[in-house]
Amino acid sequence: MMNRDFRGLPFTTVGVTYQQALAGYLTEGLGGTVTAADYPEGGAGRITRVG
Repeated sequence: MMNRDFRGLPFTTVGVTYQQALAGYLTEGLGGTVTAADYPEGGAGRITRVG
C-alpha cells in the first residue's frame, strides 16, 4: 500500500543529489576512509524483523 499523505503538496528541490550526498558523507563525514573492518560483508543481523 502506497503512502499518499504528500500527494498534492508542492515539490521542493534541495539542490543535492543522492550521489552528491553520499560523496559528501564519504569525504567529510568519514574523512575519505571506508574500511572492510568498519563494514564487514555478511548478512547476519543486517535485517531485523520487528513485530
